[in-house]
Amino acid sequence: MGPDSCILAFNKALDQLVEEILTAASTNPICWPCPEVELLEKSSRERMMADMFLPSVGWSSPARTEPLIRALKGCKLPIFSDDLSFLSQGSYMGLQIPNQKLAFEDCSIKYLTQSCKLLSWDLAVMEANVMVQRCPSLELRGSCYYIIPRWVRIFRRIYNWRLLNLLRFSRFSYELIFSEMPLVQYNEFLKFLPQKSTNLFGCATFLKCFWEMTEPSLACLWL
Repeated sequence: MGPDSCILAFNKALDQLVEEILTAASTNPICWPCPEVELLEKSSRERMMADMFLPSVGWSSPARTEPLIRALKGCKLPIFSDDLSFLSQGSYMGLQIPNQKLAFEDCSIKYLTQSCKLLSWDLAVMEANVMVQRCPSLELRGSCYYIIPRWVRIFRRIYNWRLLNLLRFSRFSYELIFSEMPLVQYNEFLKFLPQKSTNLFGCATFLKCFWEMTEPSLACLWL
Protein backbone atom coordinates (compact mmCIF):
# COMPACT_ATOMS: atom_id res chain seq x y z
CA MET A 1 0.00 0.00 0.00
CA GLY A 2 1.70 3.15 -1.24
CA PRO A 3 0.71 6.81 -1.42
CA ASP A 4 -0.64 6.46 -4.97
CA SER A 5 -3.23 3.89 -3.83
CA CYS A 6 -4.52 6.20 -1.10
CA ILE A 7 -4.64 9.19 -3.45
CA LEU A 8 -6.45 7.20 -6.15
CA ALA A 9 -9.09 5.95 -3.71
CA PHE A 10 -9.79 9.45 -2.43
CA ASN A 11 -10.03 10.98 -5.90
CA LYS A 12 -12.26 8.16 -7.17
CA ALA A 13 -14.64 8.75 -4.27
CA LEU A 14 -14.82 12.44 -5.18
CA ASP A 15 -15.59 11.59 -8.82
CA GLN A 16 -18.36 9.24 -7.74
CA LEU A 17 -19.88 11.85 -5.47
CA VAL A 18 -19.88 14.42 -8.29
CA GLU A 19 -21.69 11.91 -10.52
CA GLU A 20 -24.27 11.26 -7.81
CA ILE A 21 -24.88 14.97 -7.36
CA LEU A 22 -25.44 15.44 -11.09
CA THR A 23 -27.75 12.43 -11.19
CA ALA A 24 -29.76 13.59 -8.20
CA ALA A 25 -30.17 17.08 -9.66
CA SER A 26 -31.21 15.71 -13.06
CA THR A 27 -34.04 13.70 -11.49
CA ASN A 28 -35.73 16.90 -10.30
CA PRO A 29 -36.82 18.70 -13.50
CA ILE A 30 -39.88 20.23 -11.80
CA CYS A 31 -37.68 21.94 -9.18
CA TRP A 32 -39.39 20.35 -6.21
CA PRO A 33 -40.17 21.58 -3.60
CA CYS A 34 -42.16 24.48 -5.01
CA PRO A 35 -41.20 28.06 -4.09
CA GLU A 36 -44.56 28.54 -2.36
CA VAL A 37 -43.14 26.70 0.62
CA GLU A 38 -41.29 29.89 1.47
CA LEU A 39 -44.64 31.67 1.89
CA LEU A 40 -45.52 29.64 4.97
CA GLU A 41 -45.28 31.50 8.25
CA LYS A 42 -41.91 30.71 9.82
CA SER A 43 -43.49 30.08 13.20
CA SER A 44 -46.19 27.80 11.83
CA ARG A 45 -46.18 24.07 12.36
CA GLU A 46 -46.32 23.51 8.61
CA ARG A 47 -43.20 25.60 8.00
CA MET A 48 -41.31 23.84 10.78
CA MET A 49 -42.23 20.46 9.32
CA ALA A 50 -41.21 21.61 5.84
CA ASP A 51 -37.85 22.86 7.10
CA MET A 52 -37.31 19.60 8.95
CA PHE A 53 -38.27 17.09 6.27
CA LEU A 54 -38.02 18.83 2.89
CA PRO A 55 -34.90 19.95 1.04
CA SER A 56 -34.53 23.69 0.62
CA VAL A 57 -36.07 25.41 -2.37
CA GLY A 58 -33.74 25.36 -5.37
CA TRP A 59 -31.52 22.58 -4.03
CA SER A 60 -31.06 21.09 -7.51
CA SER A 61 -30.45 24.36 -9.37
CA PRO A 62 -27.12 24.96 -11.11
CA ALA A 63 -26.55 27.89 -8.77
CA ARG A 64 -26.48 25.41 -5.88
CA THR A 65 -24.84 22.40 -7.49
CA GLU A 66 -22.08 23.99 -9.55
CA PRO A 67 -20.23 25.63 -6.62
CA LEU A 68 -20.39 22.34 -4.76
CA ILE A 69 -19.04 20.38 -7.71
CA ARG A 70 -16.20 22.86 -8.15
CA ALA A 71 -15.37 22.56 -4.46
CA LEU A 72 -15.35 18.77 -4.59
CA LYS A 73 -13.13 18.71 -7.66
CA GLY A 74 -10.84 21.17 -5.95
CA CYS A 75 -10.39 18.68 -3.11
CA LYS A 76 -8.62 16.15 -5.32
CA LEU A 77 -5.15 15.24 -4.21
CA PRO A 78 -2.12 15.48 -6.51
CA ILE A 79 0.37 12.66 -6.88
CA PHE A 80 3.11 12.26 -4.30
CA SER A 81 6.00 13.04 -6.59
CA ASP A 82 8.92 13.18 -4.18
CA ASP A 83 11.55 10.44 -4.39
CA LEU A 84 11.41 8.33 -1.22
CA SER A 85 13.88 5.69 -2.37
CA PHE A 86 16.17 6.61 0.53
CA LEU A 87 13.72 4.86 2.85
CA SER A 88 14.34 1.53 1.12
CA GLN A 89 18.09 1.83 1.70
CA GLY A 90 17.71 1.29 5.41
CA SER A 91 20.22 2.32 8.04
CA TYR A 92 22.97 0.16 9.46
CA MET A 93 22.42 -0.06 13.22
CA GLY A 94 19.95 2.82 12.85
CA LEU A 95 22.67 5.45 12.54
CA GLN A 96 20.94 7.26 9.66
CA ILE A 97 17.40 7.01 10.99
CA PRO A 98 17.31 10.60 12.35
CA ASN A 99 18.47 11.98 9.01
CA GLN A 100 16.00 9.84 7.10
CA LYS A 101 13.16 10.99 9.34
CA LEU A 102 14.09 14.61 8.67
CA ALA A 103 14.18 13.96 4.93
CA PHE A 104 10.79 12.24 5.09
CA GLU A 105 9.43 15.16 7.08
CA ASP A 106 10.72 17.61 4.45
CA CYS A 107 8.96 15.62 1.72
CA SER A 108 5.72 15.72 3.70
CA ILE A 109 5.99 19.49 4.21
CA LYS A 110 6.56 19.98 0.49
CA TYR A 111 3.51 17.89 -0.35
CA LEU A 112 1.26 19.74 2.11
CA THR A 113 2.40 23.22 1.05
CA GLN A 114 3.50 23.10 -2.59
CA SER A 115 1.73 20.10 -4.12
CA CYS A 116 -1.60 20.24 -2.26
CA LYS A 117 -1.48 23.88 -1.18
CA LEU A 118 -3.33 22.55 1.81
CA LEU A 119 -1.63 24.16 4.80
CA SER A 120 0.43 27.19 5.63
CA TRP A 121 4.12 26.61 6.17
CA ASP A 122 4.00 26.76 9.97
CA LEU A 123 1.01 24.45 10.19
CA ALA A 124 2.52 22.06 7.64
CA VAL A 125 5.71 21.83 9.70
CA MET A 126 3.73 20.84 12.78
CA GLU A 127 1.55 18.40 10.87
CA ALA A 128 4.50 16.77 9.11
CA ASN A 129 6.25 16.35 12.44
CA VAL A 130 3.20 14.56 13.84
CA MET A 131 2.97 12.36 10.74
CA VAL A 132 6.60 11.30 10.93
CA GLN A 133 6.50 10.69 14.67
CA ARG A 134 3.24 8.73 14.84
CA CYS A 135 2.56 7.13 11.48
CA PRO A 136 5.70 5.25 10.33
CA SER A 137 7.03 2.15 12.03
CA LEU A 138 10.63 1.04 12.47
CA GLU A 139 11.52 -2.42 11.20
CA LEU A 140 14.72 -4.36 11.83
CA ARG A 141 16.03 -6.53 8.99
CA GLY A 142 19.31 -8.17 9.84
CA SER A 143 21.54 -5.38 11.10
CA CYS A 144 19.66 -2.58 9.30
CA TYR A 145 16.66 -0.55 10.43
CA TYR A 146 14.04 0.62 7.96
CA ILE A 147 11.41 3.34 8.24
CA ILE A 148 8.11 1.87 7.02
CA PRO A 149 5.52 4.58 6.30
CA ARG A 150 1.97 3.64 7.21
CA TRP A 151 0.45 5.41 4.27
CA VAL A 152 -3.15 4.80 5.27
CA ARG A 153 -2.61 6.56 8.58
CA ILE A 154 -0.68 9.37 6.92
CA PHE A 155 -3.33 10.02 4.33
CA ARG A 156 -6.10 9.73 6.88
CA ARG A 157 -4.72 12.95 8.35
CA ILE A 158 -4.44 14.55 4.91
CA TYR A 159 -8.05 13.55 4.11
CA ASN A 160 -9.19 15.23 7.31
CA TRP A 161 -7.56 18.50 6.36
CA ARG A 162 -8.91 18.30 2.81
CA LEU A 163 -12.48 17.63 3.91
CA LEU A 164 -12.44 20.51 6.36
CA ASN A 165 -12.27 22.82 3.35
CA LEU A 166 -15.84 21.81 2.54
CA LEU A 167 -17.20 23.33 5.75
CA ARG A 168 -17.64 26.70 4.09
CA PHE A 169 -20.70 25.34 2.28
CA SER A 170 -23.96 25.61 4.21
CA ARG A 171 -25.99 22.39 4.05
CA PHE A 172 -23.96 21.79 0.91
CA SER A 173 -25.13 18.33 -0.04
CA TYR A 174 -27.69 17.21 2.50
CA GLU A 175 -30.39 18.02 -0.02
CA LEU A 176 -28.44 16.58 -2.93
CA ILE A 177 -27.65 13.09 -1.71
CA PHE A 178 -29.25 11.90 1.50
CA SER A 179 -27.83 8.60 2.58
CA GLU A 180 -26.61 6.88 5.70
CA MET A 181 -23.14 5.82 6.68
CA PRO A 182 -22.01 3.34 9.35
CA LEU A 183 -22.44 4.93 12.77
CA VAL A 184 -18.92 4.16 13.98
CA GLN A 185 -17.32 5.80 10.94
CA TYR A 186 -19.69 8.79 11.12
CA ASN A 187 -19.00 9.36 14.81
CA GLU A 188 -15.26 9.12 14.16
CA PHE A 189 -15.50 11.85 11.54
CA LEU A 190 -17.54 14.09 13.85
CA LYS A 191 -14.50 14.41 16.10
CA PHE A 192 -12.84 16.58 13.45
CA LEU A 193 -15.79 18.94 12.90
CA PRO A 194 -17.50 21.72 14.88
CA GLN A 195 -20.45 20.30 16.81
CA LYS A 196 -22.94 22.73 15.27
CA SER A 197 -21.73 22.44 11.71
CA THR A 198 -24.57 22.40 9.15
CA ASN A 199 -22.49 20.43 6.68
CA LEU A 200 -22.24 17.12 8.48
CA PHE A 201 -24.70 15.29 6.26
CA GLY A 202 -22.81 16.29 3.16
CA CYS A 203 -19.46 15.27 4.60
CA ALA A 204 -20.96 12.02 5.81
CA THR A 205 -22.28 11.33 2.33
CA PHE A 206 -18.83 11.91 0.89
CA LEU A 207 -17.27 9.58 3.41
CA LYS A 208 -19.85 6.91 2.60
CA CYS A 209 -18.82 7.16 -1.04
CA PHE A 210 -15.19 6.95 -0.01
CA TRP A 211 -15.75 3.83 2.07
CA GLU A 212 -17.63 2.14 -0.76
CA MET A 213 -14.91 2.97 -3.28
CA THR A 214 -11.86 1.95 -1.28
CA GLU A 215 -10.42 -1.51 -1.01
CA PRO A 216 -10.82 -3.63 2.14
CA SER A 217 -7.18 -2.92 2.91
CA LEU A 218 -8.17 0.68 3.62
CA ALA A 219 -10.81 -0.35 6.13
CA CYS A 220 -8.77 1.01 9.05
CA LEU A 221 -8.65 4.46 7.49
CA TRP A 222 -10.91 6.14 10.02
CA LEU A 223 -10.45 3.76 12.96
